[in-house]
Amino acid sequence: MLSTTEGFEYSPLEGIKAGLATPAVIAPGELNASTKTEYDMIVVGAGHAGLTATRDLTAQGRKVLLVEARDRIGGRTWTSFKDAQGFEMGGTWIHWHQPHVWAEVTRYGLNDQIKDSLEYFEGCIPYATFKNGVQKDWSIEELGALQTRTQHIFHNPDGKNARDIVPYPHNPTYNQKDFARYDQMSGRDRINQLKEVLTDEELRILEGTLVAMAGPLEDASFFDLIQRWVLGGAEYQEYVNHMARYKLKCGQSGLARHIFDDCCLTGKLCYSFSTVVKSIDSSNPKKATVACSDGRVFSAQKIICTIPLTVLRTISFNPPLSALKAEAVATSGSNPIRKLHAEVEGRRWRSYGASSFTDGNMMMGMGDSFSASGDDTHMVFFFVGGKEDPVQRPHEQLEGVESVHPDFKVKHLIFTDWNNDPLANGSWCFFQPEYMSKYLGALQEQLGNLKFASGDYSDGWRGFIDGAIESGTLAAREVEAELKSAGLHLASATL
Repeated sequence: MLSTTEGFEYSPLEGIKAGLATPAVIAPGELNASTKTEYDMIVVGAGHAGLTATRDLTAQGRKVLLVEARDRIGGRTWTSFKDAQGFEMGGTWIHWHQPHVWAEVTRYGLNDQIKDSLEYFEGCIPYATFKNGVQKDWSIEELGALQTRTQHIFHNPDGKNARDIVPYPHNPTYNQKDFARYDQMSGRDRINQLKEVLTDEELRILEGTLVAMAGPLEDASFFDLIQRWVLGGAEYQEYVNHMARYKLKCGQSGLARHIFDDCCLTGKLCYSFSTVVKSIDSSNPKKATVACSDGRVFSAQKIICTIPLTVLRTISFNPPLSALKAEAVATSGSNPIRKLHAEVEGRRWRSYGASSFTDGNMMMGMGDSFSASGDDTHMVFFFVGGKEDPVQRPHEQLEGVESVHPDFKVKHLIFTDWNNDPLANGSWCFFQPEYMSKYLGALQEQLGNLKFASGDYSDGWRGFIDGAIESGTLAAREVEAELKSAGLHLASATL
């Protein structure tokens, strides 16, 4: 298996190593990418939005050039493998109630690849919470009852049911009154409303769970939280099932590879990986161009740009984006959640979970009952706050993990640094207060023969693989309809 230049592995004995093995690497990284060819379509970005759009357009016979800055497919979603253990570096869990991603699971016959990552492992020690180093153990029943109560109270404000606030969760603006009202609030505002309703312990555990999803609550729209709650079933156990339970044995890179291979089978795909785009010119209604940092300029009848929202500000557009869209791009916030994987010595951690709250910093970890090692446990951790630099000072990150429990002995860490990755500028998308009500429509607007697609501003599962596929599907459909209505023929150049 080839290795990407991305990602890191750290162990106290061997230090830090850059580059992780993944089936997502494409080699050779270029196929028939020519500055002399005018393509039907250029797709910028090979994440799930870009892959879906490329697959749908090549299936229609369109000649597509896929341009990707990384050496791999998947964007912010990819899987590394080591000793038969899969490590989801970004993007992990899926559910059959996520319509777009499940259509892909069905299309590629991956139903038998689903595994339950929360299956109980006999002999595990209890879930624990820590506040400033003080430990409290919980039974599954105790913690489940607390979460069920607190999550229900949090997501159903002012005597309303969340399902009434968001009656159609794939149409978030349908209930305009409540949409505007609760988008003005932050998750922190809602927590503050509950200080006389919930105990300090209940608030702490509730906040820890929410922060693991949304990042710092003062920067998270309360409406965004409610919408995800409704998408996830509007009940705590169902919410967990949707958000953090079912994943693919083949990894998310396995799914991405199926889509990419489908594109290749059409004979209509050209591509250029490790190619950074610096500007897009769509001023000519009959031809658009993409200029790359290596000096090459590619042209096509139309372009779909799937660059992450927080990275769009690095691209020069001609004509400029509309004032509101440009403002949305300039003010988009980065989600600072850090994710890492740890191999912990022993089997008893496989159903273990822990949350730690220290001086405003949050850590949440969970074991994998299907850890590949016969003797040890694969765990995944999410961090918010703290000043550890996972690349420059990985030993501090390891010490942070080991501080969760006195019996933790971490053999190695595997991670990628999304926050300092210029092609990501943070982890998954979560809108700040007032952002969605002001900018969602502008973000979804298209610019002539330049289209935009990203899971960062989809209507439904925003910030998820499902939202990316939704956005890519719609962009490809719009482009194909425009090409047909304009009577534009398929590109005549041959592969």
